Amino acid sequence: PAWRIHSVDVDGETLPVEESVAHTTPFATLMRFSTPRSAGQPKVLLVAPMSGHFATLLRDTVRTMLQGHEVYITDWHNMRDVPLRAGRFGLDEYTEHVMHFLEAIGPGARTAVVSGPATSLDGCPRHPRSSRVRPLWRCGCDPHRWTRWRVRATSCGRDRRSSPSPMPARAH
Repeated sequence: PAWRIHSVDVDGETLPVEESVAHTTPFATLMRFSTPRSAGQPKVLLVAPMSGHFATLLRDTVRTMLQGHEVYITDWHNMRDVPLRAGRFGLDEYTEHVMHFLEAIGPGARTAVVSGPATSLDGCPRHPRSSRVRPLWRCGCDPHRWTRWRVRATSCGRDRRSSPSPMPARAH
């Protein structure tokens, strides 16, 4: 489905939204949403669930985050449409995709995970947890610099965002 995010209201002003493809792989498309005010604002990667739902179900979350961020979102392709020659896609490949997307976005990107992705991406956004990646408490990153947004669906089907909370420090 189309994203249908053409404008957002920020401080009483209606701003146009630009939608573009930032990166594509056989398994996912990294979408970018920005407004004329996005330059200089924090970049956030919204990691959509891979549960068979369309990422466009998070359009209200994208609209909300656009008020103060340049927003990127993972749009996972339907696996039935991915050719077998594209290779394996397990947890490690999923985590590597998110890491590559963060590299494509650039330094300082924050992550917001929805539902299932949270378990494999627990840690700092530069070094998500994976069998091939050093864990947070050894990577040298300051865990207090990163935030985790908890996104929940409300009963009316619209998304809401809670306040950011510092990533918990891990014991050695």
